[in-house]
Amino acid sequence: KRHITSIRTHVSELARKQYSNYITDGHQKLDFVFMYVFSESALHLALTNDPSLWKWAYDQGVIISGSQNLYMMLRVLEMTWKQVRQVENQQRIMNAANLIIDRVQSFYERLKNVEILFNKTSEAFDKLNTLANNGGPSIETAASKLLKYGAQENPKRKYKLQSSKDSATAENFIDNEKDKDETEF
Repeated sequence: KRHITSIRTHVSELARKQYSNYITDGHQKLDFVFMYVFSESALHLALTNDPSLWKWAYDQGVIISGSQNLYMMLRVLEMTWKQVRQVENQQRIMNAANLIIDRVQSFYERLKNVEILFNKTSEAFDKLNTLANNGGPSIETAASKLLKYGAQENPKRKYKLQSSKDSATAENFIDNEKDKDETEF
């Protein structure tokens, strides 16, 4: 009886200490502590004389163990923690994979937008080029006609209009219907 009372007293002391409270947040905790009984025969005697002892200790957050079971329980805990770390690593890998996939999707969305804007810019440039090039309904054609009528180019500008290079004068320039159509925008 004194042996059983001693074990119960030690279980109560271990339960009151609440060792898991000493573990800082963010670390994994166990809801129980192990109470190691060195002598397997002493543990067997106590459990035989008080069959509710182990369950009572477990309800207090204390697992009573002898030499045989302690090593096995520690190995089970080690394997469990390895699995928990593997699951955590897998979750980190999945989070990183999801982030990479999101970035790839964002890249291709932006690339598509750049392609659309590039095509619009190219179309606008082509229209502007048509408007600026000599011949047809361009501003250069209209400006060349004005030069033929006597308007003057700015001599400081590097770009010279085609008609200033021509020897045509206002007297030999004949304005016909085709020319009128070309100058309308």
